[in-house]
Amino acid sequence: MKKFILSNFLIFIVIGGFTQFPHHINFDDSVNLFRIYIDSTLPDNIWQIGQPDKTIFTSAHSFPNAIVTGLHNPYPADNTSIFYLGTPGDFGNKFHAAMLYFYYKMDSDTINDFGKIEISTDHGNTWANIFSNNNFFQIMDSSDNVVNSSGNGDTVVFTGTTKGWYNIWSYFGLPNYGFDSIIYRFTFHSDNVIENRDGWMIDDISFIDYWEKIGDKNTSYSFYPNPAQDMINIRSKNQITYFEIRNVMGNLVYNDNKTEKHFSINIMGLKPGMYMYRMKFENGQTATGKFLKSS
Repeated sequence: MKKFILSNFLIFIVIGGFTQFPHHINFDDSVNLFRIYIDSTLPDNIWQIGQPDKTIFTSAHSFPNAIVTGLHNPYPADNTSIFYLGTPGDFGNKFHAAMLYFYYKMDSDTINDFGKIEISTDHGNTWANIFSNNNFFQIMDSSDNVVNSSGNGDTVVFTGTTKGWYNIWSYFGLPNYGFDSIIYRFTFHSDNVIENRDGWMIDDISFIDYWEKIGDKNTSYSFYPNPAQDMINIRSKNQITYFEIRNVMGNLVYNDNKTEKHFSINIMGLKPGMYMYRMKFENGQTATGKFLKSS
């Protein structure tokens, strides 16, 4: 039954098309909300979308709504609740990657109550934790201090109590073949002890399925370093007429009209995380890519 529902869910979300720039869900309007599916096969599923009114979870990150493990009551004992986020696929392009970014609050027992996020690229047949040491990820607190990041051997689960809103982003490569969808599975699990805590609240989800085709020989260029800390450098065979950078929310953070083949950009003012760039050439071609701004 569950695979039948997931299959129908996939058919629906694939119709939405595909892009190289981020989608965004703020739970306050209908834009991309159809990509969220709260698992109705779980009779005790506590995920709800709306305005939170709990002990700690009193407001969403972007007013008024978020997705929460119950809008009013503490999470119950011995519970497993799931919702899915479905995204469009890349339909057979050459290089594949995906990014996920969102804000969250956590209030749970740290021993056996936790949340986790998994990814599937085969219609829900197999799942893998996306915040593992094999992928880039970074968690930052409300003061932009790094709480956790890739490279330390951790596989991320969401547990304990955050101090305010945290944000997390992850960038991960996918197999070099075409697929028609990605599904993220958000699971919250509690043990058989009643804790009277608020659980997990998520808001302002941004996601992107990223691909690159083999570039046109007339628009060859180099971009380095990647990851970058203070400067990025672009060297092109042809004249570049425009260059822009967007963050994972899709917001424009830099743009400039150019008349150069070679230039550098100071990115020290950007927050650590993943960014997308796009450039235009005098021959009418465009190129896009992504880079990691390290801390």
